Amino acid sequence: AATARALIVELLELAADATDGDAAARLHFEELASSNDAESSAVHQNFALGDAAAPLLRPAPPAPPQVLRGVQSLAEGARLHVWLAVVRLPRVGTDLVVSISRPVADAATEGVAATEDLELLRAVVGSLEVRDWSLFGGGGAEESEEVPT
Repeated sequence: AATARALIVELLELAADATDGDAAARLHFEELASSNDAESSAVHQNFALGDAAAPLLRPAPPAPPQVLRGVQSLAEGARLHVWLAVVRLPRVGTDLVVSISRPVADAATEGVAATEDLELLRAVVGSLEVRDWSLFGGGGAEESEEVPT
């Protein structure tokens, strides 16, 4: 059965108050909860993907992408399952955030859907590539690399 879900990729200002990927993921998750007018939110998992998770990003980020899984309770009893990955790019003052959200299904199908969402998140993070660092303004110009065509 088809599951309604949203996949969003955002280039956000580096969360300067977040000292590491774990804190950055939590901060961006809470900002998303606020944007969704969530009445409450809970983090269920928060872990690093590993250094090879974003192989196309060159130069490589200083830390591996951080992944967070959580649930947001919205108005009228609706619940939203959220996977969120944060790739920190401090040289250009940016947190690259990938989120996948969908309504929480019944318990019998929740595990399968969560596994599919994580696989999709890993695939998206693994395909991230910056072809022109000048996109980030003057701070990234020195990082520009030739991209083979």
